[in-house]
Amino acid sequence: MDLSHDTQKQIATFTPEAGLKHVRKGDKFLGSYRTIGDDLNQCVCGLCFRTQNQPSTECTLFTDGGTKLVQRQQTELCRPLCISTGPVRMLQRLIRTLFRDIDEIQTRRGEMDQFIRISLQRDDSTYEKNTGFNEMGASMRPYVFDAFHEYGYMYLSFFADLSNLAHSQFRIRYRIGDRLEFSSFMNEQVLTRVKYSLEQTLIEGNGRKFSLVVTGPYLPNLDTEIRGLRLKFDPNFHVTTTLRARPVFLFVQAHPRARAYGKDHMPEL
Repeated sequence: MDLSHDTQKQIATFTPEAGLKHVRKGDKFLGSYRTIGDDLNQCVCGLCFRTQNQPSTECTLFTDGGTKLVQRQQTELCRPLCISTGPVRMLQRLIRTLFRDIDEIQTRRGEMDQFIRISLQRDDSTYEKNTGFNEMGASMRPYVFDAFHEYGYMYLSFFADLSNLAHSQFRIRYRIGDRLEFSSFMNEQVLTRVKYSLEQTLIEGNGRKFSLVVTGPYLPNLDTEIRGLRLKFDPNFHVTTTLRARPVFLFVQAHPRARAYGKDHMPEL
């Protein structure tokens, strides 16, 4: 006997396996309701990155295939499918794109091969919108990533707390703008741990506050916009320029293609 449409839809929101293996293939376990599979096929999957937590606003979407501007709308049906498409690949795209954009800004203002540092962290519950930078308490949550680039090398840490960020887990030769592949410097066991931690972070932090910190000697000493994110200049740092976007919201689902820009079109950024 076929399960009801509502029951099938609820099952599809529980796990990637339900969404991918059963609903999309329309096997006997879930009966003949193909509309759920059609909805899943229309989901736009990736890391949706923006400074507003409003479902109708546009956001920058980082996927395995590129970076796009989309309109994000809450849809629980999309989330398990998006997680299963590969959060590690989405994070690779995010780090690569941010480094490339920030490097272009610094190159226009000064010398090449100057250092850049980018950190992304889940915000703690003590954050208030009007709190000054020097009054903000340090979050106890581990950083999603801390990435430092200088003279052709990148130093990366994943899910480390503030006391361990000075000791990078990985040191790789990397030219900004090149494709970034974690599998080229992580063994399978480490890559699996990073993937699991990232999946948990995206599920638990979906729509919650994060903070992005960017540091570089040739960044402008004023508020700057990068990929639709408004980064605020922090005057408390005098050694090098520091910009912060806080709060930043991450999402792992976006508006279905058919409703956003037509069935097969999303504009590249």
